[in-house]
Amino acid sequence: MKRNWELEELIEHFTFLPNEMQQVGNKSGGDSVGVCCSV
Repeated sequence: MKRNWELEELIEHFTFLPNEMQQVGNKSGGDSVGVCCSV
């Protein structure tokens, strides 16, 4: 894993898009963590 990230890189790689947030919002507990990791 990269150690030094630029702000733009963090936003690009670790920000959820609206459709991804909808998928996570439909889950609860451990399921939401699994969905986050798979996205």
